[in-house]
Amino acid sequence: MTFTRRNFIKQSLAGVALTGLHKFSEADGFYALDDFAKVPKIDIHFHLNIASNTFPEFGKSLNFHLVNVNVAAGRPLKEQFEIAKIMKKRFPGTMDFLGAFSVADFGKPGFAANTISYIKENVQAGALGFKVWKNIGMVLKNDLGKFVMVDDPGFTPIFNYLEQHQIPVMGHLGEPKNCWLPLDQITLASDLRYYTRHPEYHMYKHPEAPSYESLIAATENLLTRHPKLKYVGTHLASLEWSVDEMANHLERHPNMMLDVAARMDHLQYQSVQDKARVAGFLTKYQDRVMYGSDTTIGTDNDATPETKDILHKKWLNDWGYLATDSVIFENMKIGDSQRVVTGLKLPKAVLNKIYRENAQRFFKI
Repeated sequence: MTFTRRNFIKQSLAGVALTGLHKFSEADGFYALDDFAKVPKIDIHFHLNIASNTFPEFGKSLNFHLVNVNVAAGRPLKEQFEIAKIMKKRFPGTMDFLGAFSVADFGKPGFAANTISYIKENVQAGALGFKVWKNIGMVLKNDLGKFVMVDDPGFTPIFNYLEQHQIPVMGHLGEPKNCWLPLDQITLASDLRYYTRHPEYHMYKHPEAPSYESLIAATENLLTRHPKLKYVGTHLASLEWSVDEMANHLERHPNMMLDVAARMDHLQYQSVQDKARVAGFLTKYQDRVMYGSDTTIGTDNDATPETKDILHKKWLNDWGYLATDSVIFENMKIGDSQRVVTGLKLPKAVLNKIYRENAQRFFKI
């Protein structure tokens, strides 16, 4: 089902709640930019593809607990799993991981049983949960050459097992809505640059592939069929373009969470236009949002000095945006104009949940 912004506000109590102004007083308590390194934090979306101490130690120095997310792309999953186990043992208390399973044998006899066995092996080794990736829905095809969606019956035994055993699932199912828009309608300059340079990934140019709406609907079907599944929609569940849509989905699915990984700029884009609305969303759903950066570290950048600087700047900018009312970026393109991005200045209690407490509760860290 597709909801327009106007209809959602009319029909949803969650949407109505977001229209109110959220003013905080100094009595609420706020963090400063200088508090960044002092406050314990969890980055639940980190890709460490090398058994190196560089970034676990760097994260630890800034009070970050890192969750290394395996993903069905790049380095073979068995190798990712081995690296994750090594780093968890090497950094007890500050390094954890999520597993991922391959879909290479989807449709073959034993796929579900073998996948469940692999899930058991990961959990026994300490995996906090499992990630499912956009190859389901955007790459994987069945024997008839049709794209396989996440609500396909072939996955049902796997999600039944994950649901029954309360094993959290992180779902990257879909891409930003910009991916399906023509170039002149893409909202963010960064997305415009990317899809201009990489038309092969610009779904607007590939009408044979599933639509944005069909991918969102497949995830909706999955969560409706598995109401007790502990699910976090990573990258703001590919609903990054509208806090109203995020609120609507959270209202319908009580066990659903979101992470902000690699989508903070979409929140900033919305807050430039209506800061109170974005602050209202994060305040109302302060128990349902977690921090993640989607950082990837491998052999190509682990030993590069600039990588630390880039990551530190990103972490600090994200903190500044959520915790302070300072200027984060001096210009962001909104239509034909450049606008200043300032922080939301959320109270300490909200920041503690987004940066730590929600992840501790959801993943039992």
